[in-house]
Amino acid sequence: MSNDNSNDNSGDDDEHYYVAGYSAEEDPYCQPNGVLLNNFDITTTKELNIIETRSSSLAIEDLLLNPAPTEFAVSNLQAIHKKIFEDVYPWAGKFRVVDIAKGDTFFETHKDIEDKLEVLFDGCKQKNYFTGLALDDFSQELADFLIELNRIHPFREGNGRTQRLLLSHIALNAGYKIAWEGVSDSAMRNACIDGVDGNNVTMIRIFKVYLSLAPKENLHPALIKKASL
Repeated sequence: MSNDNSNDNSGDDDEHYYVAGYSAEEDPYCQPNGVLLNNFDITTTKELNIIETRSSSLAIEDLLLNPAPTEFAVSNLQAIHKKIFEDVYPWAGKFRVVDIAKGDTFFETHKDIEDKLEVLFDGCKQKNYFTGLALDDFSQELADFLIELNRIHPFREGNGRTQRLLLSHIALNAGYKIAWEGVSDSAMRNACIDGVDGNNVTMIRIFKVYLSLAPKENLHPALIKKASL
């Protein structure tokens, strides 16, 4: 089974999601030994982690070379996940059909994923995708958005990398960039746990520290034109 931490190739099964209310044999995403079904017929966690990390890193680099979109919807989230993982997983871009948990955290039930995502993205649209906000206000909006998106956890695997890419695009569209390389895994994990408990302060603090104004050349051409008017 693959670890969703893109900075860790250790293959530590303790970090993996498990299906809630199912046995491992009933998980449609896994082989009988618990390793995620994949396009390479790999049967060990360690080898799959290496291939997955290598493939997803290349896909993310490719996505970051393209201008960020200026509108965001549920379909954007699915397209990002598909692009990052389509070479590895046959279910890339598709929402999970099982309930999952990690540690003591249970994520949104699979039957409610699409409805909850529609509400989340509609709220983002109603707020004009958080554009035109000062750093403090943008940090709060982005923190609340990520906390809810992470709570939903729509995919069987690969949620973290998909979330970071999506938020990078949202930030660029609003004129900011996120220095994800400075955010430690433990800091993000703690912020997400606090968020589930209703405390967004830790996540807001992360964005206040690691958000900055984006260089003009990183912005979408439409935004550059708008800024010059």
